[in-house]
Amino acid sequence: MSTIETIKNQQKEWAKNNVELRDTEHTRNIYDNLYGRSLYHEFEDDIKKADGDEFSDHTGTPAKMSSLRSSSALCVNVFAPQATNGRSFSPIGIMSLIGGSIEDCNSYHLFFEDKHSTGARSEANLDVALKNGVKDYFIESKFMEPYSHVSVNTINILKQSYLDIKTDATRPKIKNKFIEYLPEKIAEDLSTWTKTTYKNGGKEYVGIECRNYKTIDVAQLFKHVFGLMKTYKNDTSKFMLLYLYYKADARQEEELKRFKKMITEGPRGIQFDYISYQDYVARLRAHGDNEHLKYLKERYGL
Repeated sequence: MSTIETIKNQQKEWAKNNVELRDTEHTRNIYDNLYGRSLYHEFEDDIKKADGDEFSDHTGTPAKMSSLRSSSALCVNVFAPQATNGRSFSPIGIMSLIGGSIEDCNSYHLFFEDKHSTGARSEANLDVALKNGVKDYFIESKFMEPYSHVSVNTINILKQSYLDIKTDATRPKIKNKFIEYLPEKIAEDLSTWTKTTYKNGGKEYVGIECRNYKTIDVAQLFKHVFGLMKTYKNDTSKFMLLYLYYKADARQEEELKRFKKMITEGPRGIQFDYISYQDYVARLRAHGDNEHLKYLKERYGL
């Protein structure tokens, strides 16, 4: 049985005993798919203002967030219950994520779908932001996506808005305003990246693709770096980018290890790390079990 089918079956077994389904993969309403069957209104507003259209229930098409395998629902189910008095985030929650002492992990606030202008035509959308104004942490969350990438041989494409195609139409280069954010291995030698074309809105554009990564979307991660560097005026001491993933096999770790080495050893010293949902929840549980963690175990096997 494939990784995707295993995860699907796990979610269906949970749903069979806990919720009413609209079809084989979607709950009757979004809230049935969330811990406590509710969501703090400011968190809901965060998600509704994002680009993913997660809450919209179109005629004949269920809302994305009502899917049993929704990455957004997983992210919300892990993080939202750790907030109290609105956006105030649990010190144990942040400490379990980044380490350090409990005293250093106070005064963090939780946001979903945090937007950052890249300086190109699009914005970087970070799934989770934990901010205290001194050093902020941003999370790119993945559930089943990496395993879908592998199954269809999905490639990473850095799009035309980040490229300078006028100077070299046969081998597009990353624009000067972005190139300084990247490690020299990528910024100066794009030998592992290949020119490609892609379509958007019926028009064809030029991009570059990276075939060395099959499970993690490095083009998306670079886009996040561009947005965060612009927001924090190139001050890498003010933020860290984290990749939080659902571990179902060992394929992602090698790519993440390689990406981390490349991005952190670049000229800007960008701070990046990764952790699985399984390891994160295990760290939370080390401080004591509770109803929220019991739900995560029953629902996701965490």
